[in-house]
Amino acid sequence: MKKRILILLISCILTINVSAQSGTQLFQEGRDAFSDKLFSRSIESFRDFINQYPSDPRVDQADYMIGVSLFYLRKFDQVINHFDRYEMNYPSSAYLRRIHYWKGLSYYGQENFRSAIIELNQQSLFKEELYFRQKSLQLLGYSYEKTEQYELAGDSYKALFESDPGKELSALSLERQGYIQLKLKQYDKALDFFEKVTVEYSEIPQVMKEIPFYQAECYYQLKDYDNSLKKYESFLALYSKSENREKAVFRLGTLYALMNQQDDAKEYMNLLTTEYPDSSYIMDAHIILAESYMEDGDMLAARTSLTKLLEEEKDPVEIQKLQFNMGKTWDETPDEALSWYLKSSKGLDPDIAGESLYRSGVIYENKGEVERTVLLFEKLFNQYRNNDHREEVGKWMVNYYETSGQELALKNHLDRMLGEYPETLNRSLYLYKRGNLAYKEGKNNEALRYYQNILNVESEDTQIINETRYRIGYIYTLRKEFYRASDYFNDVLVSDKKDELYFRSLLSLGICYLNVKDIDEAEIRFKELTSVKPSTPWTADANFYLGQIQMDKGLYDEAALYFASAASSSENKERNIQSLYQLGWSYMRTASFLKASEAFDELWDLDSEHLLSGDSLYRSGTALSYLELWDESLIRYLKALDIVEFFSLREELLYQTAWSYFMLKDFDSAMTYLQQLEQEFPGSPLPADGLFRAAEALNENGNKTAAVTAYLILYHDFEENPLSETALYRALSLTENKTEKLGLIEEFLRRYSGNDRSLQAAIQLEEMLKTDSDGELELKEIEKILSLSLSDSERALIELGRVYPHLEDEKSLQILNDLSELPEIRSNEYEKIKLYRAIWHYHAGNTEQAEILFSEVLSGDSSEYSAEAQSYISRILQDKGEWKNAADAYLIIPYRYSDQTDWVLKALYEASLSYQKSGDIESYRRTAKMLLEAGGEDLSELFPDTDGSTPEAEDSDSKTDLESLSPSSDVLPLIDD
Repeated sequence: MKKRILILLISCILTINVSAQSGTQLFQEGRDAFSDKLFSRSIESFRDFINQYPSDPRVDQADYMIGVSLFYLRKFDQVINHFDRYEMNYPSSAYLRRIHYWKGLSYYGQENFRSAIIELNQQSLFKEELYFRQKSLQLLGYSYEKTEQYELAGDSYKALFESDPGKELSALSLERQGYIQLKLKQYDKALDFFEKVTVEYSEIPQVMKEIPFYQAECYYQLKDYDNSLKKYESFLALYSKSENREKAVFRLGTLYALMNQQDDAKEYMNLLTTEYPDSSYIMDAHIILAESYMEDGDMLAARTSLTKLLEEEKDPVEIQKLQFNMGKTWDETPDEALSWYLKSSKGLDPDIAGESLYRSGVIYENKGEVERTVLLFEKLFNQYRNNDHREEVGKWMVNYYETSGQELALKNHLDRMLGEYPETLNRSLYLYKRGNLAYKEGKNNEALRYYQNILNVESEDTQIINETRYRIGYIYTLRKEFYRASDYFNDVLVSDKKDELYFRSLLSLGICYLNVKDIDEAEIRFKELTSVKPSTPWTADANFYLGQIQMDKGLYDEAALYFASAASSSENKERNIQSLYQLGWSYMRTASFLKASEAFDELWDLDSEHLLSGDSLYRSGTALSYLELWDESLIRYLKALDIVEFFSLREELLYQTAWSYFMLKDFDSAMTYLQQLEQEFPGSPLPADGLFRAAEALNENGNKTAAVTAYLILYHDFEENPLSETALYRALSLTENKTEKLGLIEEFLRRYSGNDRSLQAAIQLEEMLKTDSDGELELKEIEKILSLSLSDSERALIELGRVYPHLEDEKSLQILNDLSELPEIRSNEYEKIKLYRAIWHYHAGNTEQAEILFSEVLSGDSSEYSAEAQSYISRILQDKGEWKNAADAYLIIPYRYSDQTDWVLKALYEASLSYQKSGDIESYRRTAKMLLEAGGEDLSELFPDTDGSTPEAEDSDSKTDLESLSPSSDVLPLIDD
């Protein structure tokens, strides 16, 4: 058994070793086939390896090699698809850093240069893959060239050079950068690159062979014809097999023609026609011959040559060239020239077409046909970007769009000029105009960017620079960045030229200081502006702001002077209106109400439809109301009501109109406007306030009935207003009809039970009940009130008032006992209940119990009821015939409760009677004298003092009128409102 297990283990080990060898073998076979450039076999081996050993760590490398092998088989679509899948299958593979190179190469092979650019750009980001990055940058440059993105191509070649790729690629990158500058018409820069290659990399012939030609082209474009000629001749001598030889021959013929060396020119043009019979330059050669006649001024001979060429020429491009030159021969005859230029402008050669458009446009402009000129120039500018006249035409179009008011076209055109001609001498002007357009559209941040760029451009145009500074400052003021704005305005003021811009900046600077609360600096600037003679269009503004400053200082007389000056001198209607408005306010603050009214009235007269006109009428009326000129104020208020629509002012206007009518005692009209106020502004507190003031005025005028009506209208119509409660209370307090008063008290207690006024209402009802000797008050109404949710104190007061006339009835005691059990009555009500119980016991003959209760009232020391309790105790002593004690008890009242005048008089009277009855004549006289001094009756007639004898005692049952008086409202103090 053990032997079998051992055999199995050995078998497994052998199987593993064989497998490992087989996988390595397959992988190595793929690599060997790749090295031998047997790419199809390499793909098979790698695929077998991946299929059989999917877990092998070299799978991603094998799959990568499959993609590369596909590339060398030029199966570009398969390469791209393969590496797209590769990214998803091997997200962590190190070979991801190379796949964009192969995809970019594949796109390049398909001539899909834009897709190649995307991939090669991604590959160039992997700086650790230096070789692939350098090759990618090289191919990027080629791809950008193919798509005519020359600036980006130049950037790629520059990055390639900076990566130190070795001599060959370094030389190549410099040569291509020079070529890019040539394409971009940066000829001096191109020459610098070519010079560097020539000096540092002359040993690399594959790079050097085209450089003389490129140098010659640069010199040709720079019109350095001598150097251009030398380079072309050098190029032809060294590199006769170059594809650029044909153009070099043509250029040499052209240059000799320009130098007026006609024999040499003819030699090269003949060479061109002999070696390159199908050359695109053949007709140009013939044209040069015609041009030589033109240079000599022999236009007739030139036209003869050109006519022959036109008769024989079939090529549209060559015909176009001949048409153009024919036009040049007629330059002295604009109409003939125009017909030929218009023909050549429709040809296929862009250079000639562009030049023809330019010349045609100039002729039309000279003829005054600007609309035709702009059509031709727009076509030139949009279709012929390399035309030498394009920038000049672009500038002409800027002026045309601006003068014709085509703002959208101007904006788009300026953007193109700024983008395509960053070094133009007119850049400051274009930036300024572009900033103005952005500002006009309300795009302040965009405008600011354009203006700030102007300051970064070297320019000698100080006017534009200062205008720019002013506009930047103005935008900063709109953004409330006043410190930054002030810097720019100050820069403008540095100029010695005291022109319009200087004065505008001076005013704006003052406004900036005003906004940062630097009042002294602001005042200096404004005063400088007001001192300028003759005055400027901004002097009135300066006076206006000086007026504002004086107002803030509280110097209203000085403010009025400045505002008056601004109002009289400003050429701007809006500033006049603002100045008059502030002038009116200045006079208001100095209590010059008549002048204030005149200023506000003048504003109305100046523009009755202005937003401030209604407000000015209102203020004018207010000023006149201070002078109590109510009729005049009403005229303004009523006129203002016809035009004022915005709510806040209209609300106040209606109120003031009503009040003016009140002052004129025209209550009906006043109420009409209060009702209108309530209708238009249902939530306003002013109608209630006005009605309350009207009611108060009616009451003061003695018209209580009308006042009650006004109070009740306020109560019913403005239930939620805080004045509603006060109005109802005033109404019930003023109402004299008991039934109506009772109804109002009921209403008040139902609505406002528990507050201070409700207690006063209960007290008023109590007094009504106590004095209701005729029974005018219906019991049902009283019961109805008592059924309300009243406070204990209110209920107690009403019950006490109802019980008071019936203190001798048996059931009254039970009511009083029940009232004493109420938990939340005031001590005042509790003492009154105790007093009434004592009076009840007194009338019931329960003298002992009455005395106890009266004594308890006295112990409470409530001056309101103590005097009455003391009076009843004294009366009990009288009832017992204890006249001396009763008199002494009565005299306690004037000494202890002197503020209770009625009780004091009664006590002195009763004390006098008691002393008289007790026979104490001296005390009687003294007390009678005290009564007389206190304002009471003279008792000498009732009790004549004869011979000092003691009057006979009267029957104890007989009583005077004073003795029969019981406590009533005449002696109980009423609580005032």
